[in-house]
Amino acid sequence: MSKWLETTDVRTKGDVFASERRSSLEALATAVLGEDEAEIARLSAQAREFGARPNNIRIVVASARQLLADIKAAAAENGKTTQVKEPAALAAV
Repeated sequence: MSKWLETTDVRTKGDVFASERRSSLEALATAVLGEDEAEIARLSAQAREFGARPNNIRIVVASARQLLADIKAAAAENGKTTQVKEPAALAAV
């Protein structure tokens, strides 16, 4: 039997890149919420390597920063401080 028929991984190179691109953008949003500028720069470059468009990267970063600002504003209204560790609201980005 040929190796081609034995393989169970039928993902194409494009599928792998799309998956890595999504993972990179999700990690990028998490880094923004964690306010880690070095990680933001690293993950932006990684997302570009996997084909993310610069505009998509800017949208992810801007959306995550807006979400963080909204979280902090809501916390300030309630007289609390906030530190985002594991963002449950990441799905909204």
